[in-house]
Amino acid sequence: MPDMHQTLQTLHMLLPAQGLLHIGAGLPSPGAWYQQWGLPTIDWIDASEQRHHLLAKHALPQAGEGHRQSHHALLGPDCAQEAQYYVLSNPQESGLIDAAALTALWPNITTSSAVVLQQSSLDAFATQKLPHHAKINWLYIDCLPALRIVQGAHKQLQHTDVIVARTVVAPLAATHPLNGQGATLGELSAHLQPLGYRQLTAYEERNPALATAIYVRDYVQALHTTRAELQTQLQQVQAAHAELLQKQELLAQSHKALEADLVKTTEGRDAEAQAKAELQTQLQQLQAAHAELLQKQEQLAQTHKALEASLVKKTDEATQLEHRFQKLQAEHQETTHRQQLMDEELLKAEAQIELIKDLLLRDQEDPPPPDKPAP
Repeated sequence: MPDMHQTLQTLHMLLPAQGLLHIGAGLPSPGAWYQQWGLPTIDWIDASEQRHHLLAKHALPQAGEGHRQSHHALLGPDCAQEAQYYVLSNPQESGLIDAAALTALWPNITTSSAVVLQQSSLDAFATQKLPHHAKINWLYIDCLPALRIVQGAHKQLQHTDVIVARTVVAPLAATHPLNGQGATLGELSAHLQPLGYRQLTAYEERNPALATAIYVRDYVQALHTTRAELQTQLQQVQAAHAELLQKQELLAQSHKALEADLVKTTEGRDAEAQAKAELQTQLQQLQAAHAELLQKQEQLAQTHKALEASLVKKTDEATQLEHRFQKLQAEHQETTHRQQLMDEELLKAEAQIELIKDLLLRDQEDPPPPDKPAP
């Protein structure tokens, strides 16, 4: 049976690692299995700040060319909680599980200290700190419990091909404190299998209670699943197509009816437009006539005003003439009266003249008597 490094090398040929994320890195040696592959991207994550600084100081300079970066973070299922990080007498086992639960694996292990750290899910950490996370298709979870980290990596698993995880393989009693911690191989497999991963193999460590399990994406199962999904989608598309054809027929009928209505509407619209044009012409004519009437009204108003002024003037003149006429009439009456008086005087004078004439004629006809002698 090939050893783990040979198996991983073969997997790397079949499913090339574009980027690798090593969680719980500790202090990997320059001879670590993946460092000989010349990967374009390698990121290390460790919850111990001390080991993080050691990684940055010693491992990065020897890690070859490409993207190489060390991060300090405690990964868990979500970002909403703080968690106890246990520093144990065996530094490799320091993490989220205290020494009491690990005594079945390491009888002499003890807890040196415990600190409270803010945990982050792998998805949230990758979004914030790993802008190239879409290129990471290999995960190496080199710490316990692997399940808690995987539970916070739903998005990351969508483009992850290979998962290498450290697990507990020793049989445990039902009441053992490690049960339910997410550290066992059974718990991890039960979570990954529905997500399309298949356990390829597991390699025991020097402590036979521990093993490194290798999971690969089950592309055959994924193909069957995809095929079934595509078949379902095809049926849905066919049903939708039939429904669309039915709707298309209804639309064609509706379109035909609308065309008929449109013809009627167009005819009515043309008649309406013609009537509107005629009304517009009549309106323009009325407006022109109204303007002409306003102009004539203005002219008539001016004429009326002039006539009123002329009437006032003529009235004044007529009044004056009336006064003059009355005065002339009075003068005429007086003149007539005087003329009558004169005529009467004239008649009297003529009568007197006639009388005088008669007297004179008489005197001429009758000689005067002889003069009597004076006494």
